[in-house]
Amino acid sequence: MKGISLIICCYNSEEIIEQTLSYVEKQVATNVNWEVILIDNNSTDNTSAVVKSYWNFDKNPNLKVFKEENPGLSNARLRGIKESQYDIISFVDDDNLIPENWVAYIHDVFQKQEVGVLGCTSIGKFDYPVPAWYEKHKLSFATGKLYEVDFGNVTSAGLVYGAGMSMRKEIFKKLDEKGWEPYLSDRVGKKQSGGGDSELTLASRLLGYQIFYSNQINTQHLIKSDRLTWERLKAMIHGFGEADVFVLPYAYQYKKSQGLLTFFDQLRKKWWVNYLGKKVALNILRIKKGLGKVSPEDFEIAEIRNQAFCTSILEQKTTFENYFEDLSKLQ
Repeated sequence: MKGISLIICCYNSEEIIEQTLSYVEKQVATNVNWEVILIDNNSTDNTSAVVKSYWNFDKNPNLKVFKEENPGLSNARLRGIKESQYDIISFVDDDNLIPENWVAYIHDVFQKQEVGVLGCTSIGKFDYPVPAWYEKHKLSFATGKLYEVDFGNVTSAGLVYGAGMSMRKEIFKKLDEKGWEPYLSDRVGKKQSGGGDSELTLASRLLGYQIFYSNQINTQHLIKSDRLTWERLKAMIHGFGEADVFVLPYAYQYKKSQGLLTFFDQLRKKWWVNYLGKKVALNILRIKKGLGKVSPEDFEIAEIRNQAFCTSILEQKTTFENYFEDLSKLQ
């Protein structure tokens, strides 16, 4: 059915969800069918109760709340898709504030048949002074411009933020028909996993869908002070490093489909090549740190991601090498 399904995935969101919904209910979308699917991902607080108390169902009957007991953002998103009725899916995180023309803009963009996936810029929103290091690492917090384009095709890069990402629902049907299941669960409760957004866009790309990015519209990302800390950044970087292992086969298969594989790319199907490559890269970085060419803070972040990758690929080397064959089925 033609329309937009906004999917909001929540975990212990009782303190912020009212503000998020206050922006959703201001949508101005004439002659566009749309709905809100809110997934309570096994919260231990009163998220669902707060939502049902806040939302005016008489004025806006287009919101449905579902409980998903399997933890993980990826699981919550898949449940939201299952419960949705419209052909365009738009993921809005529980800490995202969307402009009033969000639904209308998404609807207009997807009239272009070449658009399979759409991402946009997210702007950090704070009510406190941000630390000095934030600017350098803001992309890790899903804020800031990923691409300097007004509106453009970014399929070759293949990545957009998961928050504010919109997709054709048919993508999920095709992935299901091919037996695809996300390997990366993304964040699970308070655990900072990562890569679920990347995996979804890269799987779409292997199916032949094009990925676009827009700076014509953006979300505001509410980041509480206890979430903008150096310790949390390190936890996220560790999750990104683990996820890098299984993002790599997606990039390999795409380059293969485009006839762009190099000799070195072929070698990267072997786990030990990637493991040794990371170890060498880290030692080079360590030398640069000793020479004063890399700051201790930058080295710490790089080391965390590097070591997380090495530990993950060492523990899952067989799964990693088999994953290339699994992904070939998507093409």
